[in-house]
Amino acid sequence: MLACGAGACTSILASHAPHGEIVVLDSSQGMIDVARENMLAAGHTNVRFVHGDAGELSNLLKEEKL
Repeated sequence: MLACGAGACTSILASHAPHGEIVVLDSSQGMIDVARENMLAAGHTNVRFVHGDAGELSNLLKEEKL
């Protein structure tokens, strides 16, 4: 998911894929921090956060080894 923001949509996705992994990207470390806190509060442990620019997605994915 691109631009996870505070994580509202991420939480929905995480709920629907409890045995999968949701990978989210945001260019704002602050929003990633907020979304991470919200996922922990909601009990979602299947979310991975990536800090970066969507324009660099292919390079970020190589670095993350997805």
